[in-house]
Amino acid sequence: MPDLTWELLKPGPPGHCEMISNQQIDEVRAFARFGAVIKVWNFHERRLYEESAVFVGSAGEHYTMLHEYKLLFARICELYAVIVLFGVEYTINLGGPCIDGYTD
Repeated sequence: MPDLTWELLKPGPPGHCEMISNQQIDEVRAFARFGAVIKVWNFHERRLYEESAVFVGSAGEHYTMLHEYKLLFARICELYAVIVLFGVEYTINLGGPCIDGYTD
């Protein structure tokens, strides 16, 4: 998703790009690139709305939602990547393969 990449790399407050090289996400980086060390990286999946859902904007215009994304910092100091594609939400923990902190 180029938009998410841009969101991470665009100029921002000091330390904004620090996450890119942060050692805490080395495990997910190795898993994504090489399938290394951990064989299964758990994720959470749920339907938020129907693929054909039509939304109404603040000016009364109608639109469909193809995708959404957010980086979510949880109370327990975990970072989750949340991506919604055609109404289905996919969430992974960027710090480790456990998704319990998101689903609790």
